[in-house]
Order: sequence, then C-alpha cells, then structure tokens
Amino acid sequence: IFGLAGGLTACLFATTFAVLGWLARPGVAATYLQRYSTVLFVLVIPLLLFGAHCLDLQDRKTHPPTPRPASSPPTNPPAHTSHRTANPPRTAQPPTERGE
Repeated sequence: IFGLAGGLTACLFATTFAVLGWLARPGVAATYLQRYSTVLFVLVIPLLLFGAHCLDLQDRKTHPPTPRPASSPPTNPPAHTSHRTANPPRTAQPPTERGE
C-alpha cells in the first residue's frame, strides 16, 4: 500500500512543484521546484509498480490458488477395436409413392 500511496502522493507533489516552479520568478527557488518536480515524476512509475507487486503478493497470501483436480490419463481403445461400426444404424426412410 505504501507504494501505491507513495506513487499517488509523488504525482500530486510533482504536479504542485511544477506549477509553483512555472509561477515563481526565475531564480534559485524556481530551479529547485522544477528539479524536485522532475525527480518526483520519475519516481511515480516505480512506486506504483512496487505497490502493485506488493498487493499481488498480499493477495496470494490471503487467497491461495485452488488446486486443480488430478486428471486421469487418457484411455486408449484396444488395438482390435475400430472406431467405425460394422453395421451403421439405419435411418427411417419416408415411404415412396410408386403405388407399391
């Protein structure tokens, strides 16, 4: 949570320092504000990535993955059995109108 909160806070402060640096008169204060804003903007992404990683680790501890059921090995048909049937089932045919 520190990484996520730190990343969001760094983004907020970086934006504030950048705006104050633009509004300040040129000089030492403006230079430091712009420098701090740049450093904080660079830190935002690593802090957010670290926070997301820590949340993933915490989620794995509290909700362990469910084990998969063991699958049985596939059963092979005997060598002498064919997949085709010797006598396919007959389908009912409509009667013909030949007068028979």
